[in-house]
Amino acid sequence: MKSSLNGVNAASKLFRLRREVLAFVYMLAIPTTLVASAQETLAQNQVNEQPKIASSQRECRVRTRYLQTIESQYSVEETVSRLQKEIKDRKLGIFATIDHAANAADVDLELPPTTLIIFGSPVVGTVLMQNQQTIGIDLPLKYLVWQDACGTVRIGYNTTRFLKIRHRIRDTDEVFNNIENALNAIAQKAARD
Repeated sequence: MKSSLNGVNAASKLFRLRREVLAFVYMLAIPTTLVASAQETLAQNQVNEQPKIASSQRECRVRTRYLQTIESQYSVEETVSRLQKEIKDRKLGIFATIDHAANAADVDLELPPTTLIIFGSPVVGTVLMQNQQTIGIDLPLKYLVWQDACGTVRIGYNTTRFLKIRHRIRDTDEVFNNIENALNAIAQKAARD
């Protein structure tokens, strides 16, 4: 009986490993396909100078799981500035601010205003990585500020539920609750008066 269980376990492990390898290979192939597709599209069509305005509000809904979004009453530039101030006021470090639209313009592509702010606290991040090192791929924390096709400026960030599920972290509910509360408070204050 034991030898047949070992065979089943080995087959199950082999199946999982094969599935993970195939998923990884597929993941590596996606960027190459996307770049080729984008280049082909650009070659066939001229890029409009103005951002395309969506024909309905439905096209502007954010449809991403585990991404919390908040509408801002300010421009992307002003929202980024307000977020940076709120982050600094809470004694958190800002490690980088990446202007994706400017980077796109550098390679003669267009992108509506889109900026990523990477920030956090090494103390909190270290505590989480001591529990599960893989969370380091999602740390430091990030805010994405963008203007959608309807002209709405949004602030987005990963929910702590996403981080807990993705990295299978347990026994850190208080830390995650504090992070979620801080992310929401900073974003709300930056988005409105």
